[in-house]
Amino acid sequence: MNNLFRIIFWTLIFVFHSIGFVKSQTNDWEPTNGPLGGTARALVINSVDDIFIGSRSGIYRSTDNGDTWEKPRSNGLFNFITTFFVNDSNDVFVGTTNVGIYRSANGGDSWEAINTGIIRRNIQSIDIEATGNMVLGSAGGGVYRSEDNGQNWTEFNSGLPDLRVYATVVNHNGDLYAGTINKGIFRYVATDTTWGPLSAGLASLNCTSLEVNAAGDVFAGTGRGVFKLAPGDTTWVVLLNNTWGIGFVTSIYLNSNEELFATTLAGVFKYNETSSTWSTLNNGLTNLRTWRIAANQAGDLFVTTDAGVFRSQDNGANWTYQVEGFKVSRVNAMVNFPGGTILASTESNGIFRTVDDGATWESANTGLTTLSVTSLILDANGTVYAGVAGSNGVFRSADQGNSWTRVRSGLVSGSVTALAVSQSQIYTGLSGKGVYRSEDNGDNWQAITTNGLSNKNIRGLGVNSNEVVFAGTWNGGVFRIAPNDTVWTEVNNGLSKLLVNTVVINAGGDIFAGTSGGGVFRSTDNGDNWVQINQGLPATSIRTLAVAAAGDLFAGMFGDVAISKDNGDTWIETGDGLENINVGSLTIKPNGQIFAGSLGNGVFRNVVQPTSVEQTSGNIPEFFVLEQNYPNPFNPSTTIRFALERSGEVSIQVSNLKGQHVRTLLNNQRTAGSHSVVWDGRNDFGKQVASGTYFYQLKAAEFQSTRRMVLLK
Repeated sequence: MNNLFRIIFWTLIFVFHSIGFVKSQTNDWEPTNGPLGGTARALVINSVDDIFIGSRSGIYRSTDNGDTWEKPRSNGLFNFITTFFVNDSNDVFVGTTNVGIYRSANGGDSWEAINTGIIRRNIQSIDIEATGNMVLGSAGGGVYRSEDNGQNWTEFNSGLPDLRVYATVVNHNGDLYAGTINKGIFRYVATDTTWGPLSAGLASLNCTSLEVNAAGDVFAGTGRGVFKLAPGDTTWVVLLNNTWGIGFVTSIYLNSNEELFATTLAGVFKYNETSSTWSTLNNGLTNLRTWRIAANQAGDLFVTTDAGVFRSQDNGANWTYQVEGFKVSRVNAMVNFPGGTILASTESNGIFRTVDDGATWESANTGLTTLSVTSLILDANGTVYAGVAGSNGVFRSADQGNSWTRVRSGLVSGSVTALAVSQSQIYTGLSGKGVYRSEDNGDNWQAITTNGLSNKNIRGLGVNSNEVVFAGTWNGGVFRIAPNDTVWTEVNNGLSKLLVNTVVINAGGDIFAGTSGGGVFRSTDNGDNWVQINQGLPATSIRTLAVAAAGDLFAGMFGDVAISKDNGDTWIETGDGLENINVGSLTIKPNGQIFAGSLGNGVFRNVVQPTSVEQTSGNIPEFFVLEQNYPNPFNPSTTIRFALERSGEVSIQVSNLKGQHVRTLLNNQRTAGSHSVVWDGRNDFGKQVASGTYFYQLKAAEFQSTRRMVLLK
């Protein structure tokens, strides 16, 4: 019988190998499906109705009238996109804040840099002359011209006193206009050799946008309205100003019918030339901070906002939200509840909630009066607090974000930069104002003294079991105050970097400070002394720290999340799948799954569970070995030990009897030596698998071995 079993077992193994049941390399991380939206700025539509949107996370494109968005190959374009231009050949040009101008000749599938001759590469506007010469405006470099479709650029700034050019346009006579940030508008007449001032009549010298119609009228969007300059005139005439409640004009646009639109920080406006009046076009817009507007061949309008993209099919009378696939939210903070619900706060879209590990996200903003949410904290009773930017203070929710109540009595005006909770109190840091405390669930707040707090730029707060508060500041290090103290104490001994982004405290009272440029520091004596703990840390600019219930420590940074299972003594990086992702927040569910909030790309979740991080011995074995798991059968977890005779790429995969992939336990470089991983009986998505027989396979160099294990419940 035993011989029969062995024959069957090895036959199954051979079959599984033949069908390739172990999958190829798996990333440590994968993106969730949100939160969708986020700040969209630049906008252009080409002649075949491909729509391009620029954001701080690069370029997004839609080929189906805005129904869905994709992020095409970027060629390194991860910077803030400022402007677009499309020429008659349908080449798309894009300007960025610090890597200059790029061109795509294939509808955005690939991009090439065309910066020869450009010194200051903060590109704010791109236009073309009737001769085919291109011109661009640079913030700091003035105006550049290209006679070869962007291959080479020459600056021409003679007579231009302000080189911070944010808008350019060419009229039908070939005259070029340049709008500057605080010196107004200048004109370069085609027959002249120098720029001349042209700002008479402007109420603001901050010009953000320029357009020209077929009649030669030039329109200027400024910090205080829209102005018009008729052909032959030298004085601008106001068309729209703050008496309309428009606020700052971000752009102006003329559609194919030469109807004039203005985007502002108070929504979208349209000009009626017959009555010389403006109408507000904000129905359906959930965010009135609007940036650019453009129309496709059918006349559908698209507008970019701090919330994302909206489309109107009735010339702006009504708008619908179009953000499927557009995911550029800056996730500032996250919390998770015991039942699995996760809340994520964003810079401009408020708070989002997921109950299915990020498969879907929904807005959770009922009761919020501002959508710029900077901080989240969860107390022991399941009440969550949200800190916001501006003067609205703190909001509270007792129903997992279904509804919010503002609780700011006693708080002065100021943006909330940090939150912390203890057993009985809540603490908030206000930008430039110091720290406040509430003893009644946020209903009332009292200022903690600012004596001794020489730096009030609070970035992180931590409070220990004795109600001792630690404030991490930007360029001031860490300050401490106990309940009966009347003055803060600066506690920076050993803290070699004072740019503190985050402070956390574990159950044992150890304090950890994440810094910009110095990595992580730890204090085990109430902040009196700090030790730098960066062994294995892949970067030293730490944006966020988190402590799991089991005591594991997590650090988020650009392109990586590092894990320490020994109180920070050593770190293991888990960055596969987070390339070019700036991690700004972390939350760890009770099952150990990590969720990482990014600053511009939504939320990611790890697919290689932290329980799979191996323990390693220093003895180097003579052979590759995969041992039998122990215990076996097991419930709920088991340990798999293996030995490597040399360093290299190692993978351990779990599959079921059907040969289907269940879990990736390891898929990274590992050093020579003895190791172990723990499988907790969950799949790659954190779900508990059913009882039954499973196989685990080790691959290292040319070595490959498979063993069987049994999960019993």
